[in-house]
Amino acid sequence: MFVPLEFKFTKTIIVPTIMNPIIVLLQYKIYANVQVYQFLLLVWVLGIIWNLIKWIRAIQITKDMYKRIEKHSEHYHISNFIDNYQEENYVVLKTNYVSSPMVMGFNKTILIPDVYLSQENLKIYCFMKHGTLKTMMCALNKLSIC
Repeated sequence: MFVPLEFKFTKTIIVPTIMNPIIVLLQYKIYANVQVYQFLLLVWVLGIIWNLIKWIRAIQITKDMYKRIEKHSEHYHISNFIDNYQEENYVVLKTNYVSSPMVMGFNKTILIPDVYLSQENLKIYCFMKHGTLKTMMCALNKLSIC
């Protein structure tokens, strides 16, 4: 706001009453020259590093799982199930590692269970999962992630 305004219903907080004890607490020396705020920053940075390691490990596990699924499955494309299909021809893997149709978004792959499904059901699943992939890619593009 360029012009400071105060409305009748505005309730102000007396800053020194609250902030002074907080600043004193944060500047309190715990050990030698280590202050509370430095310790809290260290804990925060360690938490970021820990979660980053967990996230990278989860991505590695997902990639390994995808490779295993890819190795032990039948490979198709969406155009095998949908007649006159003109859009991006996503990979469809028929595998016994999944119990229901799903999408692996990072790999743009549709996974369907290795059970008997009629041609009509396969077509419906492929349409549904194609819509899911299309929505995910559109959202990622709008966020400028990929």
